[in-house]
Amino acid sequence: MGKSWEHTKLKKICFERDNFTCVKCKHKGKKGYYDIYGGITIDLIADHIIPESLGGENKLENIQTLCLDCNKKKNAIDQSDIAKKKREDKNDRGE
Repeated sequence: MGKSWEHTKLKKICFERDNFTCVKCKHKGKKGYYDIYGGITIDLIADHIIPESLGGENKLENIQTLCLDCNKKKNAIDQSDIAKKKREDKNDRGE
């Protein structure tokens, strides 16, 4: 099974585990809506708690259900953390 299919499977399990509800704000997703890619709602995101680019794994324990608004807020923080890590890595290499 390819990575995209594995991730789609993890999304479905994550949404079901979290009862199609954002773990931050408790927004209830549209459980009845399924897209062509395997039953993923359009108003929820399966978010990596620790982004893969920061060492997080693509495992269920590292995935949470977020609504679009909460995901947008978290992404801003994640992008800042990723930029900080890149700067630190660059400094560690003496560049």
